[in-house]
Amino acid sequence: MPTRTAWPARCSDGARRRCPPCCARCSYDRTDRTPRERPRTHGHRRPGHRRPGRRRPGWFAPDVAASLRGGPPGPPRRPTGTPLPHRGGRGGHPDPAVVRPRRPRLRALAPRAAGRRMAADVHPHDLPGGPARHGGGPVPGRVRDPRQRAELVRPGADGATEEPGTAVARLHGSGSGPRAGAVHRAAARPRHRIPGRGGDGDRGRHRRGLPRPHPSPLRRGRAARSGPSRRHRARDAPPGARRTAAARRARPGPRPPRREPDHARHRPPRAAPPVRGPLLRPRWRESLHTERILTEHHRFLATLDHPEQTQQTVLAELLAANGATSYLREHGLNERSGAEEFRKALPIRTQSAFGPWIERAIAGEDGVLTAERPVAFFSSSGSTGREKRIPVTPTYMKRCFLPFYHASFAVLLGAFPDLAADPGGVLNLWRDPTSPHARTADGRPHLGPSQIDHRLFGEGGGPEDGAAWATIPEQLSDADPWERAYLQLRLAAERDIKVLIGVNPALIAGLPYQLAAQWPRIVEEIARGTVGGVPHTTPDPRRAEQIARRADEYGALDPYHLWPNLRAAVAWNSALASLYLPRVRERYGPGVRLFAAPIGSSEGPVAVPVDDHPNAAPLYLPGCYFEFADAAEPIREDSPTVTAAELEPGRDYHLVLSHIGGLYRCAVNDVVHVVDHVGRTPRISYTGRDVLRTAGGVDLTERAVVRALAGALADTGAELRNATVETGTDRFRAAIASALPGPLPAGFATLLDKHLGETADGYRAARDAGALAPVEVLQVHQDAFQREWEHAIRSGQRRTRVKDRIFQPTPDSWARITADERAHA
Repeated sequence: MPTRTAWPARCSDGARRRCPPCCARCSYDRTDRTPRERPRTHGHRRPGHRRPGRRRPGWFAPDVAASLRGGPPGPPRRPTGTPLPHRGGRGGHPDPAVVRPRRPRLRALAPRAAGRRMAADVHPHDLPGGPARHGGGPVPGRVRDPRQRAELVRPGADGATEEPGTAVARLHGSGSGPRAGAVHRAAARPRHRIPGRGGDGDRGRHRRGLPRPHPSPLRRGRAARSGPSRRHRARDAPPGARRTAAARRARPGPRPPRREPDHARHRPPRAAPPVRGPLLRPRWRESLHTERILTEHHRFLATLDHPEQTQQTVLAELLAANGATSYLREHGLNERSGAEEFRKALPIRTQSAFGPWIERAIAGEDGVLTAERPVAFFSSSGSTGREKRIPVTPTYMKRCFLPFYHASFAVLLGAFPDLAADPGGVLNLWRDPTSPHARTADGRPHLGPSQIDHRLFGEGGGPEDGAAWATIPEQLSDADPWERAYLQLRLAAERDIKVLIGVNPALIAGLPYQLAAQWPRIVEEIARGTVGGVPHTTPDPRRAEQIARRADEYGALDPYHLWPNLRAAVAWNSALASLYLPRVRERYGPGVRLFAAPIGSSEGPVAVPVDDHPNAAPLYLPGCYFEFADAAEPIREDSPTVTAAELEPGRDYHLVLSHIGGLYRCAVNDVVHVVDHVGRTPRISYTGRDVLRTAGGVDLTERAVVRALAGALADTGAELRNATVETGTDRFRAAIASALPGPLPAGFATLLDKHLGETADGYRAARDAGALAPVEVLQVHQDAFQREWEHAIRSGQRRTRVKDRIFQPTPDSWARITADERAHA
C-alpha cells in the first residue's frame, strides 16, 4: 500500500464555507496537513447532504471503467488508486502524490471542470462516455490499477492535436488495461450560472468586483460599505490563498443571458447616482410618510437613465388628459398629437400671457385649460413681483407636485434617519398651511404652494407633521405675517430643533436677525407659558433662564445658542445666496450641514436633489415636459428649443415647461445653468431671474452680476451679507452689505468693474467707448437688507414670498437699503 506523502500547508485554490475542491480530489485534510481518507461527514456538511442543483459525482461510463479494469464492460465500480492531476490554481495540485486508496463505501467527489479557460485545461469528467449535457462524460477519478495514471496533453505535445473547443487527456502507465496510453478527447463544458449570482446584468456585479450602478442614498448593504468586500478580496487574492466560489465564477469568457428570478430583491436602478454619507436605517420604515418618501425617491431614480422615454410619457399623459380642452383645440391639438406637433402648434408664453384663459377658468367655465375643474389657484410674487394665478387640479397635485415634494426629502432623511421618530425636531419655516389666504369669487382658495393643505389630497405635510410649533393658538390665527413669524419662533424655542427647512435662503438669513430682536419677548413668554399673550403651554422658567443666560454670556442670541443640537439647514444655495450662505451658516453652528433645496416655482417642479451636491440637482423628469431656449437671446414666442436630453453642460438656458395642471410651453422667467449629468439626466442650478436692467446701452442680467460679484470677492477676500444693483443714467450702482467689520477692501469697485466686463455682454465695449461710466459701489449697513426684509413682511407679504433681488422692484426699496450709510469703495 502506498505510504503517506505530506502536502503543502495550504491548497493553491481552497474555498470558503464549502468543502474545498482540492480536499475532495486529493483527500487532503487540513487538520493534520496530510493526505488521508475523507471522513463520512466532510466539513460542515451533514451525512448524505448535497447542494441542490448539483449532480452527484462519482458516476462513470461503463465502457471506460471496464477498459481501465482490463475486462469486459460491467456495472460501474467506485474508483480507487492514484488521483488524476489537475492544473494548479483551480482547485488541484500541480504534482499530486500517491495516496492510500479509499474505502469502497465512500464516493469520490468529482472535480470541477475548468471550463473554457484554455484548450488543455480539462478534467477527466470531460472525456467521452458521460452525460450528454456535458458534451462528453467522466472517467474514474481514481483508476483501479495504482500503476495507471492520467495526464493532460497540451496541443502539439507528442504529436497530439486537437480541434477547437476540445481538450486532450492521455491515460498511461504500466497497468495491463487495453486502453493504457490511449488518448481521449472531450468538448469543453459549457458554463452554467445560477440566476441572480452573477451575469451580464446589474445583479451580481458586486460579486464580480464591480460596483452596483448608482446606489441609492436610502439603501444599506455590502455595496454601501467602504473598502473591498470579502468576495472582492478573494477574487484578487495571491496564489496560495483561499478563494471563494464567487471568485471562481468571475472568470473570462462568454456567459449565457441572465434570467431574473421572480423573487429577486429590489435593487436601485442604474440611473441612481453614487451618494456619499450615512444611509437609511431600518427603523425608518415605521413611518408611513417615510414609505412615501422612499417610493417617490426610487421612482425618480428609475427615470434618470431614460430622459427621452420619461418625457414622452409625461407629454402623452398630458395630451390624453387635456386634449379636449378649449386651449389645445384652439391650437389644433388633440389627444393623439405628438411632440413635434405640440411644439410647432403652441407658442411659448409667460404665465401672465395665459391670463385670458385663466380668467375664464376662475369665472367657472369648465374645460378651458384642464379637463378637471381646478380646486385652487397658486399665487406667488413671481420673478418680477407681480401676482400669479395658476390653476391647481387634483391630478396635478397627486401626480406632479406631491411626488416632487416628498422625493425632495430623501437625501436629508437619508443623512439623518432618526428624525422620523422626532417630528418636533424639524422646524419648517417654509410651510404654513394655517395662514390666512384669499379666495376667488366662487370661493376657491387663492394661495401659495407653501399654504396648501396636503391633507385635502390624502397626503401628509412632511417630516414635521405633528410638531408642537406648527399649531398656533386659534385666537391668533388672523395675526399679520410678522407676528405669525414670531409665534412660530416662540413655539420652536422650547424645542430641541435639529433640522431647519427654509427653502427660501432669505428665511435662513433673516432668522438670526429676527431672533436677536425678539429673544427678550421669547424668554418672557416661555417663563409664563404664553404664546402671543395667550396661555398655551406649560410655564418653563428653567428653559427661559437658560436662554437668557446664553444671551448674556455671548452678548447676543444666535440659533446655535438656542438649538445647540442643530445639524442641518435646507435652502437654495445658488445664485446670490451662494455668496452669503456660507457665512450665515456659521451662526447656526460649526457642524451644521447645508443641504440644497429642490428647485421649483409656482408654475411647476423643476429639479430634485439625489445626492449631496451643494447647489444643483437633476431635472424632475416625471413631473413636467421640459424645453430649453438659449439664454444668450431673449426668449420669444417662436424661440427654438431643445429637450432635456439635448442640453449641453456649461451653458445657460431659459426654462420652458408644460404639465397636466394646465400650463403648456410656459416660460417661467428663470434661467438655469447645466452643471453635469446624473445618469443621462442633466443636473442644473438656478442662476437668476430673466430680468434685465439697462444703462449706457448695456443690458445687465442677474447672472452676470452674481458672477462678477463672486470674482471680485474671490480676488479681495471680502465677504458679503447681501447685494443689489440699481440703474443710473450712465452707470450701474451696487449696494453691498459686508459680512466683515470695517470697509470693503481697497480696489473692490475696480475689480467689480473688471469682472462685469467679462460676464456682461457689451459691457467692456461700452466702457472702452466711453458710453458707460465705471460701476459705483456703496457699502451699506450690515443689517440693511434684513431691515428691508422685515419691512416687506410687516407690510403684509408672507415671509416665503420675500426673496433676494439683485434688481429691486421699486426705487423706494433702493432708497431704504442705502439710507443709513454710504461709503464709496
